[in-house]
Amino acid sequence: MSEEKNIPKHWEIKKLGDICDKMSNGANVKQSEEKIGYPISRIETIWNETIDLDRVKYIAENNSEFKEKYALKKGDILFSHINSDLHLGKTAIYKNQTDVLIHGINLLLIRLKKDVSTDFLNYQFKLKRSRGEFI
Repeated sequence: MSEEKNIPKHWEIKKLGDICDKMSNGANVKQSEEKIGYPISRIETIWNETIDLDRVKYIAENNSEFKEKYALKKGDILFSHINSDLHLGKTAIYKNQTDVLIHGINLLLIRLKKDVSTDFLNYQFKLKRSRGEFI
């Protein structure tokens, strides 16, 4: 049975790229355990469907252009799209847990258009992951 049969008639089916303002990989920079500079996300940062700030590393980069390009915004979804099956398809929504969190490499950033529900899309990702559709 097609999933489309269960979708209300007034809903539109769109491609992911059509509902995003931004979809990109993160910064590829040297990371350190030393808590100097900005915290940066890693695959391990997604823990129990949340962003765990105890699992970030830090980068010394601190110019405003870099920050503007890579800083997460409230409602951004981080999606683990590479790595082992254990991590593939994991997601977390950034909820301004810290002043600045830099989007690190190996996580896809998905920033949705204003009229799209972040929670709904994140739920869809979790559903697909639970079914093994990302493997």
